[in-house]
Amino acid sequence: RDWSSDVCSSDLRAATKRAALDDVIRLLEGMRSEVQADLTADTDVQFKMLGWCQQTIEEKQQAIADADDRDRQLVTLVATSAAAKAQHETELEQLTAELAKAHKSEGEAASLHSNEIEKFREQEKQILSSINALKNALVVLDKHYTQPAKGATLVNVANDVKKALKLLPAGEGVLNVVETSATFQDFLISPDTVLPPLAPSLHRAMLASTGVKITDSQDGGQIYGILKQLLETFEADLSESQKEEIASAQVFAEVKAAKQAEIKAGQASLQDKKQQLANSEETLAQAREDKEDTEASLSADEKFLMNLKDKCSETDSEWEVRQKARAEELEAISKAISILHSDDARDLFSKTYSSAFVQISRSGTNDRRKLAAAVLAEAAADRKSTRLNSSH
Repeated sequence: RDWSSDVCSSDLRAATKRAALDDVIRLLEGMRSEVQADLTADTDVQFKMLGWCQQTIEEKQQAIADADDRDRQLVTLVATSAAAKAQHETELEQLTAELAKAHKSEGEAASLHSNEIEKFREQEKQILSSINALKNALVVLDKHYTQPAKGATLVNVANDVKKALKLLPAGEGVLNVVETSATFQDFLISPDTVLPPLAPSLHRAMLASTGVKITDSQDGGQIYGILKQLLETFEADLSESQKEEIASAQVFAEVKAAKQAEIKAGQASLQDKKQQLANSEETLAQAREDKEDTEASLSADEKFLMNLKDKCSETDSEWEVRQKARAEELEAISKAISILHSDDARDLFSKTYSSAFVQISRSGTNDRRKLAAAVLAEAAADRKSTRLNSSH
């Protein structure tokens, strides 16, 4: 028997088993590195996730706070816009009524002025007619002494004078002269009796008389003087009434201009108020729409924030579970490596595992992991080691 050959074979088997054990240790160390790398990568991802959660939560909280502020502002804006709209509607109604009143006032003033003009024209016409009648009467009387008129002519003169007297207002000074002159009153009743044909010498005396202050013996001169005073009164009244009409027309023109300016300003205010009302209605509608949009966005953000907090919390919990599991795995692998480096473990593996161990140790990673787990489990069972069991 070749003892040297047996020794060499024994040494080769021992070396092979030690090499297989070293493979397991390297495998475990690789597993530890992988787990550590996974742990580090998962931690980096988790930190990024936590940063994103924190940033997003803060952004959403700020968005919600801004939306709350905006909503409160819009509530105020809706209230103020509604109040402004109501106020503009009231003011517009008042302006419309005032403008209608101004138009009515302008129309009434124009109508009144037109009536006054018509009345003045009629009065002017009557006064002019009376003036002409009085002038004709003076002409008739002037010729009566040299060219006595027929009775009908004097009667016509008396009737015209009566008509003219009716136009004079009560209290007119000349009326007192007319009413207190018996001769004149008689003339109005019976002109032919009061003014019979006279001699030329009397005619000259009448022409020399002035005013109404003549003696009672000169009846014709008295009548002539009163008629002349009446004529002067009517001419003065006509002149005064014409001046008053001119002044009235000027006043009316000024009033009309002022009223038209008032109406123009009222129309401008009305258009401005209509625009203000349109603006307030638009502002109110936009504020209500913005309020609805803001509240909808606020509700969505609040819901998103609630779900985000739940999701981030869930992700954090899941990460903690993974961290714990990987930490335990690292601890177990580290303990297993420590055990496999001990002399007891090397003796145990040298006695326990055969060539199948060597073949499996040279196989794929998954098989080596299974082998490592199996080795640890069996080693723990053979040695009844709680330390090996805990490493598994």
